[in-house]
Amino acid sequence: MTDKIKHTPGPWGISLIASAHVVGPNNRGICSTGGYQSNLKDYHNENLANARLIAAAPEMFELIKRLAFCAGLDFFPDDDDAEKAREIIERIDPR
Repeated sequence: MTDKIKHTPGPWGISLIASAHVVGPNNRGICSTGGYQSNLKDYHNENLANARLIAAAPEMFELIKRLAFCAGLDFFPDDDDAEKAREIIERIDPR
């Protein structure tokens, strides 16, 4: 894996100004899960759930890297899960 990450470092959080926005350090915008003002009311809960999932991405990425490392040490009985973890890591951080 690369030594320097290419994405905005975590932790990421959520800002609810007008819609559900994912923000990084210093409230730097990462993405918005909302739509146009006309549909915010109808999709608020879904937009918020999407923002929560996206905001957890940096933590999930670090966890899956640690799990894949442990799998390489044969701590896990299921090699398929370890391989899937490695595939996800490669998609996020191609070598």
